[in-house]
Amino acid sequence: MIYHGSCLCKAVKYKVVGSFSDFYMCHCKYCRKDSGSAHASNLFSSQAELIWKQGEVHVKSFQLENTDHARSFCEICGSALPNIQMNGDLLVVPAGSLDSDLDKEPDGHIFISNKANWDSKLELVKKFERFPEPEDTHLCENISSNKPTIGILAGMGPRSTGPFLDLVLDQCQEQYGAKHDIDYPEIMIYSLPTPFYIDREIDEQALKESIKVGREKLERTGVDFIGIPCNSAHSYFEFITDGTDVPILNIVNETVASLKKGSRVSLFATEVTRKSGLYQEAIMAKSCEYIFEYAWQEEINRVILGIKNNQDRVQLKGLWDGLISKAVHRGVEVVIIACTDLNVVLDKSRQNITFVDSSQALAKGLVEAYLNMDS
Repeated sequence: MIYHGSCLCKAVKYKVVGSFSDFYMCHCKYCRKDSGSAHASNLFSSQAELIWKQGEVHVKSFQLENTDHARSFCEICGSALPNIQMNGDLLVVPAGSLDSDLDKEPDGHIFISNKANWDSKLELVKKFERFPEPEDTHLCENISSNKPTIGILAGMGPRSTGPFLDLVLDQCQEQYGAKHDIDYPEIMIYSLPTPFYIDREIDEQALKESIKVGREKLERTGVDFIGIPCNSAHSYFEFITDGTDVPILNIVNETVASLKKGSRVSLFATEVTRKSGLYQEAIMAKSCEYIFEYAWQEEINRVILGIKNNQDRVQLKGLWDGLISKAVHRGVEVVIIACTDLNVVLDKSRQNITFVDSSQALAKGLVEAYLNMDS
């Protein structure tokens, strides 16, 4: 038999060649802590072979001191992965990590003397096909309303999430005069860790898979529409939006909407975003001239990486100001800021150049969509 499996974000993929001898649900205190649930569900084999198909570099292991308890997991999403125990003689596979159907039924529950006090007659608990509706549970009793809920798939990069929420709240004040707490919309924010790097090659399949998984998680909270404040993610927009009925705003379309015909425009973004060509096509479709020197990209990368690593802001601001001066010297009139991290150093008070902030454009579009849906 061959079984295929993966972690939650799909950065790690593996296969097991062979059969499993045992399948147990373990209720010991270590497995309950490890899984965050009533029990762990593990398959065991002393003969099957584990083969890492992708992302072995992301597999980390933990051995609890003075015990035989060990686990392996993806360093990106944290989900459990197979591990080898007993000096290489025993393969342990978390059943939930398998993507293949399993033809073996559980052999039993073990360490039931250690089970949680709430772990009793769980088979009798009310069951739902999906997340329960508000009328079926008290979970959302105090926060549910008839107003639309905005979904924000954020965390790319992590330090840009807070500033983006501020932009959305600013737009609520600007567009419809929000003043009191109750005036603002319900917003669900999912800060998603992704395998994205500035200084090394990116596994694009793993990246777009992780973003799609994040979108699916956010959808399950019941949001009415979604904004993704990450320009690089929009390189995979068709893939990310495939299979969803929830509207997802496109940050590129929202950003270029304000460009005036004939403007001389440059793009400051990650290399992934620039190489995708999405903005360049949209800029030229607006009859604007696109200006960019490849030497600028290295400096942009340094600023973005510095922001992600929380480097000295004064030094980063100096590097940024020098970059803007070079753009002005080349005749650039408008700079599209197409990386949400760059908001940290963005100075919109400069008089000799116009900045079009993609984050602000998306925030504006989200509130407009909220008002249109609420009317």
